[in-house]
Amino acid sequence: MADFCTRCGASNPPGNAFCEQCGAPMKRAAAAAPTGNATPAPAAPAPAPARRKWLAVGAGAAVALVLAAGLAYKLLADPAPTGDRLLAAARAGHGAALGRQVQQQLCLGNLNYGEASLRVAPHDQHTQQWMAALVAAQLYAAPVQVVQPGLFGTTFLRYDATGQLAAWREGRRLCLGRDVEVAAVEDIQPPRDERLGGPDAGPAVRAVGATLVLQARQTAPWLADAAVREPLLQQLPGWTYQDGRLQARQREVFGLRQGQWATGPAFKAELARQAAASRATAQADQDGADDHASQAPGILERLAQLLRLGGHPLQGSWRVDVEAMGQALGGVRLPPDLAPTLTFTRDSMQMAGEKLPCTFEVQGDRVRVIPEGQAQGLTFTLRGKDRMVADMGLVEIAYRRVP
Repeated sequence: MADFCTRCGASNPPGNAFCEQCGAPMKRAAAAAPTGNATPAPAAPAPAPARRKWLAVGAGAAVALVLAAGLAYKLLADPAPTGDRLLAAARAGHGAALGRQVQQQLCLGNLNYGEASLRVAPHDQHTQQWMAALVAAQLYAAPVQVVQPGLFGTTFLRYDATGQLAAWREGRRLCLGRDVEVAAVEDIQPPRDERLGGPDAGPAVRAVGATLVLQARQTAPWLADAAVREPLLQQLPGWTYQDGRLQARQREVFGLRQGQWATGPAFKAELARQAAASRATAQADQDGADDHASQAPGILERLAQLLRLGGHPLQGSWRVDVEAMGQALGGVRLPPDLAPTLTFTRDSMQMAGEKLPCTFEVQGDRVRVIPEGQAQGLTFTLRGKDRMVADMGLVEIAYRRVP
């Protein structure tokens, strides 16, 4: 049966001389007095109090780490770039603009199809071959040879438009399809981190490359005839005829925005604005730093002053910055009491009522906190006067100074 510490109430294995939690001596009923000249067994050495307290500090930081990592895994895992998700992103990002742009590729302007009839010279074999396909499509009637009166009696072939042409004509152009849409997304590549606007386009985003399948909702029915289709498709580079529809393929890049895949001109323009704002902020910070350096001591000099006075920049109380941690994890609302308050004095650290003597090693904006009697410590990095992060290896825990 487990023994319970009379000081902190922690459960301990039977026979422990000291509490594993707080190090206090375990009080148990007195054992039967030994008989004879038996020598009492030596008491087990007590665990080092400094190590116990340091483990308690590490356990508090580990609570924050586990909670943050668990929330990140469960709530903020990147959505898989499935075909359905990317298709929805492509349609939302491009809207009808892509359809209008691609629509122009499906309309031919090599002849003036707005005329009621076309005239072709008898020696123009190339145009006659083209018109033969349109006659087979019943867009034009069979040619009629016409002799133009005059001194030289010019002869030409006249092709008269049919009602079928009017249904597929837009002004002077002949359209082979209408109402282009993104029908599917194929060839999805593994996600990667990429600067979508180039090397100077700000922070990298999670991105994935894929192929958009563009398709005309309405395809001219006369393209079903191979004799008609083959010469006409030669005027549409990149387009194919699949299952009665005109299709084309176009490479596209998608990026994660607020946990959702996005693409299109508006998304990329947003990235460009963010990059410009980031560059402007960085330049302003640099300009401000240059001005400040000529007027007042910088942060490194202030830290040096603290050391000369026998102090360190962590002095005071700090709590986990749940707002900063939540933003780093994609906007998750973390509990306000994520971890106990850390309080630093000139030569100690206190958490959950336990005070631990420590030494502080300051190197620039980094402070290494080493508990008394230990070789290992925690490293805190300052992010200004009232913010810092603790390096936990895989994750940085953000802290804010308590006023």
